[in-house]
Amino acid sequence: MSLTPAYGFGFDGRSLARALSLLEGEPELFASHAREEASLKLGLGTIKVEALARWASCAGLIERSDHGHKLSALARIVMLHDPQLEETGTWWLIHEGLTRGHEPWGWYTCEFATSQRLFSVAELDEGIRSAFQVGSDRAAKNARRAMVLAMTETPLGPDLGLMVEAGGGRFERRAAPADAVHPGIVACAILRWARMHKRWTASLDELLTDRGPALLFLYSRSALQAVLRRIQEAYRQSVLQLSTTAGLDSVTFGQNVLPLDLVEAYYVHQLGSQDPWEALRQALVRKGGSQPSGMETPGGGEDG
Repeated sequence: MSLTPAYGFGFDGRSLARALSLLEGEPELFASHAREEASLKLGLGTIKVEALARWASCAGLIERSDHGHKLSALARIVMLHDPQLEETGTWWLIHEGLTRGHEPWGWYTCEFATSQRLFSVAELDEGIRSAFQVGSDRAAKNARRAMVLAMTETPLGPDLGLMVEAGGGRFERRAAPADAVHPGIVACAILRWARMHKRWTASLDELLTDRGPALLFLYSRSALQAVLRRIQEAYRQSVLQLSTTAGLDSVTFGQNVLPLDLVEAYYVHQLGSQDPWEALRQALVRKGGSQPSGMETPGGGEDG
């Protein structure tokens, strides 16, 4: 594993929202030759602008284009429905992206803060040095400082429970209650994991371990079972089906619904009056896809 350079800087929601809004019409916003101008527009120092671009890229919100950068498909949906990044579900999506795209974040989420949920800054520094084989104290502390700032200066830490001050100079990671995260957000993370690993079925143990999607929310086995039932009910078994045959808990994933369909449906449901199923149906109709149905033959790519 390698440390992702962010120069010891985190980011804040206001600056990120402003940058994503500007990027739609200014693809060279993060170009090196435009950094001074971006600094004025974002109210950040030039190094912080570079760090912000790195965070946005790691979160899967921006990607390279012929003219610089552009919004990802995920970011286009987010900016359409939540341009100020105010929805809690938006921050869960950012967390999911960072867990995949930012190695220290993924290590913290899926390894360090699963076994050591109450820790000090010194213990976090030592964990980073050991996991990433960092010989320099400065490099380890910069990586830790960037991650801590990103969590504590955005809803990621306090609101999502990823890093909460516990007193005495210690921090705590808290599990998300089974009913606290919208089923569409959890389903998006699970389907993305399934497509990345080309899996059409999985055991609950696989979802709970080895960087499985349940670790994003720190679910226990019973909490994961409850969440899977919520997803199954909310989307009428079109997204997944939970089986407990012969005591072997497993999940079968539907193939008509893609992760980004669930993101669109989340916002339609959260900001409108439709129930989750109707919101998903409308999301699929808008993109010209098929109606959600039951389990289908495996196929399709990673995202969509």
